[in-house]
Amino acid sequence: MNPLENFRLQAGKYFFRKSLSKVARYPEITNLKDAKTIGIIYNATDEAKYPVVCDFVKYLQEKDKTVKALGFLNYKIVPHYCFPKLCYDYFTRKDLNWFLKPGNAFVNDFINNPFDLLIDLNLENNFPLLYVCSLSRAKYKVGKYSDENKALYDFMINEGDSVALEEYINHVVHYLKLINAKPDEQ
Repeated sequence: MNPLENFRLQAGKYFFRKSLSKVARYPEITNLKDAKTIGIIYNATDEAKYPVVCDFVKYLQEKDKTVKALGFLNYKIVPHYCFPKLCYDYFTRKDLNWFLKPGNAFVNDFINNPFDLLIDLNLENNFPLLYVCSLSRAKYKVGKYSDENKALYDFMINEGDSVALEEYINHVVHYLKLINAKPDEQ
């Protein structure tokens, strides 16, 4: 990372911490069965991960969940594999301000949506996605364990650094089924 990009990231983290301190949330523990609305954020830059996220969204929709997925693309334009769908929105590098804060209508709508459950599939600690997650009005937030992100999530899954997205999603589903489950539902 060149010095200018590093400076932008550090400045972005400073403003991020200031914004985070103003967010007042009262988490409501939600399991997968009880959640009716689910938000998913993910890094859509890798074309190979896109179908994995699509399969996960489809799985949740088959369980009668209302799902909204927001993907970040580290490009200036939306690539060919991210064709528009009703429950998928995207933001790109072009939608980031100088401090790497995302801001377009899709991002703002996603942040202000009070999802029952927010699932962060951001395995790389992508700063713009962390920003969206931190400001989200979701009632219960799930993400990958990281010491620096303890304040962002209500429930974290420790998977190590080299977990595959499919495996991570399987673990998220497994643990979200166990939360507040009655003995006969496990």
